[in-house]
Amino acid sequence: WFDNAPVALAPGQVKAKVSFQVGKALEEKAQELWDAEIEAFQARRGARKGSSDSAWLRTVMRNGTLSDRIAAMSMVVQESALHNFSTLTGLIAMTRKRGSREAHLAIEAVRDLFANQLLPDRKLRLFHNNPLGDTDSTTATHLIFWRFEAALAEKYSEYIQSLEEGAQEALPYFKRSCIQAMHELLLKKPEKEKRLLAMLTNKLGDPDRKIGANVVFLLQQLIREHPGMKMVIVDELEALAFRANTSLRAQYYSLVFMTEIPLVRGDDKALAKRMIKLYIRMFKVISDEEREAHMTAKKGGKGSKKKARYAQGRNGKDGNRAKKRGGGRNKNAKKSNGAPVGNSHTKLMRALLQGINRAFAYAECDGTETAEMTDTLFRMVHHATFATG
Repeated sequence: WFDNAPVALAPGQVKAKVSFQVGKALEEKAQELWDAEIEAFQARRGARKGSSDSAWLRTVMRNGTLSDRIAAMSMVVQESALHNFSTLTGLIAMTRKRGSREAHLAIEAVRDLFANQLLPDRKLRLFHNNPLGDTDSTTATHLIFWRFEAALAEKYSEYIQSLEEGAQEALPYFKRSCIQAMHELLLKKPEKEKRLLAMLTNKLGDPDRKIGANVVFLLQQLIREHPGMKMVIVDELEALAFRANTSLRAQYYSLVFMTEIPLVRGDDKALAKRMIKLYIRMFKVISDEEREAHMTAKKGGKGSKKKARYAQGRNGKDGNRAKKRGGGRNKNAKKSNGAPVGNSHTKLMRALLQGINRAFAYAECDGTETAEMTDTLFRMVHHATFATG
């Protein structure tokens, strides 16, 4: 549709301001013109003789199997999204039936439509962001396309909401389908990219370890396709890592991903410096948490000390005791905070040290910054009580 849009929809068009009342009246007029255009399109299609494709698709949409109905609806939307907008609305409504096979198939169908057909290589504009005051050159066609684009943006927001809710489902296959849709849309189109990136990184802390590992892989693919997003992704991971009630699992997979970000000497010196500061900040947070756990254990007596050790999965003794009793796995460490299995803080510490060691080779810091970072790291290593080997 955007290839056939009027010239006034071209990027960089100057916005002419109008009052709210005038803008509202123009939007209502645009809706009336769009409705009339849809009716005329349906009449033209009904008048065509010898063309059985449309009639066959309508029959499949009514009487076919679930997968055939969804496929037929997708084909109708591809024919002309502007004239078959109600069919797109029906498909998006199906995606809200969380956990069902219908929603699963609809999510994949709508994903393909938005990624390959409906979204332009720019962000969608709402109706009032168009040059409504340019009355000399604005035609009925302009108004129809502007109204359609605004409606498309609304439906896309509804679809993104369905993905966000679906990613919280307990069914692994349904959850993976939603996450894959987030990734593909983020990979191909700029619309709602900030929200999609936040949704994708949030799944690093998913209770299912395979989901977290898969998100790391998807983020690596994203960086390979869009290297310019490195800093944006690191910003989002920082926000996730220091958010209240973030699980240890989310922090761990965030670190795993950051330690594998491909860095280019000279080009990524600011990014490497930013990552070092992030690592050190997280190092301090973990050390403070460990120190608080020790203080709580001392104040609370033997029972609290034992509870704190098992909650943190802190040292080798806890792991050895768990192995003797439970066959080689510290079950309490697995349950704590959604953390990765094993000695979770030890794994975090190891990932942090690996990340700092790697980023230092690409960072460009002056003497004062290097001395400050080195001194801070030295103090933290010698005050921490983690095993890193």
